[in-house]
Amino acid sequence: MYSLKESKLSLVRADSLELNYSFEVLHEKPIRFKRESLEESSHRTHVSIKLQFVFLDNKLDFNLNDELIESIIKKNDWYDYYKVSITLSIKAKNTVFQNITIQRERAKGHKGVTMFLNLQLDNCKFNFLKMAVDSRKITLVNVKCNDLLIDGNPKEFEAVGIKAKNFRLSSCSEPIVSNFIFETLAVGDWIKKIKLSQGVIKKEIRILENTNDSTEKNIDFNISFVNLKNATDSKISVIRMIKKQLELRGNNYDYLNTLACEYKITKSKLNFWESPTDYIQLLLNEMSNNFGTSWFKGVYFTFAINFIGSWALYCSILHDTAIEVCQISLETDVKSIFFNNFSPIYRNDLLERLSATSLLSYSILFFTKIFVFYGIYQTVFAFRKYKK
Repeated sequence: MYSLKESKLSLVRADSLELNYSFEVLHEKPIRFKRESLEESSHRTHVSIKLQFVFLDNKLDFNLNDELIESIIKKNDWYDYYKVSITLSIKAKNTVFQNITIQRERAKGHKGVTMFLNLQLDNCKFNFLKMAVDSRKITLVNVKCNDLLIDGNPKEFEAVGIKAKNFRLSSCSEPIVSNFIFETLAVGDWIKKIKLSQGVIKKEIRILENTNDSTEKNIDFNISFVNLKNATDSKISVIRMIKKQLELRGNNYDYLNTLACEYKITKSKLNFWESPTDYIQLLLNEMSNNFGTSWFKGVYFTFAINFIGSWALYCSILHDTAIEVCQISLETDVKSIFFNNFSPIYRNDLLERLSATSLLSYSILFFTKIFVFYGIYQTVFAFRKYKK
C-alpha cells in the first residue's frame, strides 16, 4: 500500500509546470474530402501530439485538469491546426496531487481536438481522480485517495495496492484489481468480466446500470480472497449473483463470505415482530461465528456464554446479594461449574453437591450447556470454510 514521507517531496507550482512536461508534434497528411485535390485540402492540417507529464518525488499545489491542458494547447498554438490528436501521458512516482480531472475528449475551444489518455501512477496520493476520456492504458500501483472515478473506456486497466473510499469503473474489457481496500465499488454493466483478488469491500458493491438498455446483464466477477461480508449496503440481487458464480466455480472461501453478506442484508430487512424465529436464528448465527466465517468469534461466543451461565448458576445457588457475589471462590465451586459446562454429559451430582434445589438452577445449567455446545459446533463449522 501507499507509503510516502511527504516532507521529503519537492513542491511543484503551476507557473513552473514546464519543467515537468514535454511534447512531440508529428505532422500528418491533411484531412482530404472526397474528390478534393491536395491543394484544396491543404488548409485542413492534421497533427498528432504526444504530451507527457512526468512527476518524481513531487508535491503539486494545483489541480491537474482540463483547463490546465487547454492552457498548454493555447500556449503552443495547437489550435491553429484543423485537427489535433493528442495522446496525453501522465507518469508519476512518489507524488502527492490535489485533484486529477480529465473529462473532455474534445477541447472546449476547438472541435477538432481529440484526446486519449495513458496514466501510470506509482506510490501516489490525491483527493480524487476523475477520468472521462478514452484511455489506452491505466496502471495504478500503491495509490491512496478518496474518490477514484474512471468513466472513460480504457483498453487496459490494472490496479495494485489501492486504498480508496469510492472506486467507480464504468467500462473496460477486463480490468484487474488486486490488494485493495474500498468502501464502495461500482462497476458499469458494460464490463463483461472483472478480476478482483486479495481485497476488502467495506460497505457496498453495485452495478451501474445503463439507462438506455433495459436488458438485464450479468458481470462475471472473478473473485479470489475478497472480503465483502460487511458490504451490507449492496443490493441483495448483486450479492446473490456473485454468490452463484462463486458456487459454480467451487470457491468455497469467497462463497461463504458472500453468503454471510447475504444473511446480514436479510437480517437488516427482517422485522423482529413479524418473523421472530428467523430473526433470532440469524442473530445467533452472526454472534456465534459471523455466519460461518469466523472461528475466533465462535470461541469467544462459547466462553462468554459459559462464563455468564456459570456465574448465573453460582449466584442462583449460593448468593442473595451482590456483596456475597464478590466473595466467590475461583478455586473451588466456580471452576467446577465452568468446566462442567464443557462436558457433553448432563450430570446432576454437581448440583446435588452444591445443594441446588431450585428449578431456576437446573434451568440455567440446562440452557447454558445447550448454548455452549451450540458455540462449539459453530466454531467447528467456521473451521470447515477451507474444505474442498
